[in-house]
Amino acid sequence: MHGSNSFYLSKTYHVNKSLLFLALCIPASILAQDQIIVEVTHNSVDPLYSSLWEKKEVIRDDFVLNEKLLDMFHVWETDSILKKKRERHRVFGAAIIPLFGFYWSPITKRKEKYVGTVKGEARVPGEERFTEYDVNFNMVPHLPRYIALAYVGHIEEKRRDRHKTEQKVNRPPFTYPNSPKDLERLHLHNECTPSVEHRKLLDSLFYPTIRPNNLKDHPNFGEEGVTLGMYGAFVSDCNHNCHPEIHPYEWLWWMDLNPKKEHKPNEIAFYIGLLRDVSNRMRHWSSAPRTGLMSVPFSFPADANSYEISLEHLVTDIFYPEVLSEKIEAAASAYNLNFTEKVINLNGISKSITFKNEEKINHEGIKWWVSDVVLDEAQNLVTGKLNFVMSVRNLYTARVAFSYE
Repeated sequence: MHGSNSFYLSKTYHVNKSLLFLALCIPASILAQDQIIVEVTHNSVDPLYSSLWEKKEVIRDDFVLNEKLLDMFHVWETDSILKKKRERHRVFGAAIIPLFGFYWSPITKRKEKYVGTVKGEARVPGEERFTEYDVNFNMVPHLPRYIALAYVGHIEEKRRDRHKTEQKVNRPPFTYPNSPKDLERLHLHNECTPSVEHRKLLDSLFYPTIRPNNLKDHPNFGEEGVTLGMYGAFVSDCNHNCHPEIHPYEWLWWMDLNPKKEHKPNEIAFYIGLLRDVSNRMRHWSSAPRTGLMSVPFSFPADANSYEISLEHLVTDIFYPEVLSEKIEAAASAYNLNFTEKVINLNGISKSITFKNEEKINHEGIKWWVSDVVLDEAQNLVTGKLNFVMSVRNLYTARVAFSYE
């Protein structure tokens, strides 16, 4: 694990207990910390759980399938409702900029999940402009939910930018897409200025943040045109013609499909990250600490001899245990990561999952639990969700893998 393991206790953060994710509440059967027992139900599950084990080259070449798999993630933050109507640049004299129409403004009042496929390469800045250093992914959606979201964003762009000619607004992306070519124009920018002090580590261990590094050459991607999941403020960027974007993205995740490296047999893995935009432009939408939840889908063949989860911490920052316990009630009954190996017993099917944690985290600023475990006999699958809740100053990134023998 790279970064700080220390944590700071604070009582200055607003308590938000609306808890939109209570449907993922922790079963009472796992509350005994000395023994983890998870109840298993018998039911049919979404065939996508089986598709998680499709050949990696098949998933890589089928961006629709890839997007569907990443859409199985559930993500949320405690400040998911955007109360501030505008954000702006924070440089000398910038307070008057909004008077001339230069600002970011929410398209929806809540943060949104967005899944799509990158057009070509990531856009990595060459240098910092004032405090801005946006790592940008220009992403095209292929699932109906996100096609609709992007379309709404471009309709809002048309409404706000009255300088667009009639010729421009009568074609994509301002008309609903009817072809793959139309879809290519319905892209969204996804931007975030990641932590300055962690930028070099992020560049080597998580994703490209420093030129000339790029997706194609990065060990976690190995090619351009990758598929990503994002979560953040869905806004109009009226500093640039009011085009729609996720800015900043905060949750970020993708499947480990690098075609240039050898993958372990019988393993699926994801890279996950919670990031804060540190440019100070989004001081109301992306303040410290970042506190939220991510649910990672998993499946194992029901007839396998053993199941394993492995968690590798990549680049991390200061955690806020007290904020986590205040803002997310379910964290009180979840498990910390102060172990290197733990067994999760699956009650009812005489199976267990060995959870291997690369490095202990000896505090309560990040916690986890397993939920929604189902045995689907028809598909020969055991499925479930690995849930993380955390509160961290600027970032937490990791690689989580699921394997069997």
